[in-house]
Amino acid sequence: MAAGKRRTRRAFRVVLLSTVSAVALVALVEGDTVAQERISSWWLEFGGMYDFWDASDANQYFILPGNTVKPGDGFHISGEVGAYIGDTPWYATLGGKWGKSQDETASFYSGAFTTGGSVESSEEHAVVDFQVGRDVGLGILGLPEGALKANAGVRYTYFKGSESGIGTYSGFGTGPIGNTRKFSGLGPRIGIEGSVPLQDSKFAVDFSAGGAILFGKQKTSINSDVSFATYAFTRRDTKAVPNVDAFLGISFNDANFSVSAGYSVDAYFGMVDAGYFTNVDSDRIFHGPSVKLKVKFD
Repeated sequence: MAAGKRRTRRAFRVVLLSTVSAVALVALVEGDTVAQERISSWWLEFGGMYDFWDASDANQYFILPGNTVKPGDGFHISGEVGAYIGDTPWYATLGGKWGKSQDETASFYSGAFTTGGSVESSEEHAVVDFQVGRDVGLGILGLPEGALKANAGVRYTYFKGSESGIGTYSGFGTGPIGNTRKFSGLGPRIGIEGSVPLQDSKFAVDFSAGGAILFGKQKTSINSDVSFATYAFTRRDTKAVPNVDAFLGISFNDANFSVSAGYSVDAYFGMVDAGYFTNVDSDRIFHGPSVKLKVKFD
């Protein structure tokens, strides 16, 4: 059996076991839920994040053999709508986010035939989440209903990276460079989130953590006309991409809204093929300061 298939099956077993464990946890703590009057039945949430691009050499693109380029830092915007299911502690949410890097230009040199050139590199990606969850009140910790939530659902992610530019080649004129790298995947996600009130105040410590396995397709298209030779080929692969995300911050909470600020991380392992002639698996770790506004409705 191929190593990729073994990894995919192993990842599926891990997610299945984690999902069953999460459901069991919710069932075990159901009896400990602390009853309290709910102040909202549905909500809207909006957010933004400054994204520091992971600039390690291993995660840069090969624009030509021996020459790499990286995108610049970027930003994310996000949104979510959620509602409780009747008078139960169960709820459902539909959310998403979209992010884009700043364009980054890099010069390169590739052997005796190349006298100069530059490539502009950029990335963008989108995420859509559908989650079903439950308020969990852990009496042993003195947390009220809604202070901790457990959820499970489905995550879809689309990613695209591109490099475009012109090279000038000694004795051969100029030639364009246009490479694209894509991934789209869907898979199960589980997570927790919580808000622990600070004593005698409207402030709280907010946190969340989640994990997913995304099963999908990776596609890389290389198109480089270097005048004396044209490289135009496409690679496709089936991937199982592990994904983890987390947030830690401080929030101000009022009856009808809350505002939070903190630090977010969203990591995808082996999602991108950054290679040229051969596949080079590359991670994408989006992280940076973030803010969220949540508006609550009766």
